[in-house]
Amino acid sequence: MARNCGKLSGEKFVANAKPDVVAAERERLGELEGQNASLKVAMARICEAA
Repeated sequence: MARNCGKLSGEKFVANAKPDVVAAERERLGELEGQNASLKVAMARICEAA
């Protein structure tokens, strides 16, 4: 996730990459953020159950 975020925060990458590549990186970052949120919820449930 940090790698994708780093790419998208770089002005050179966004300016020089093809629009479909930038869109794919943004989509992948969104997927990773969703997975991260789901994992945090799962971890909270595990901690509550213990």
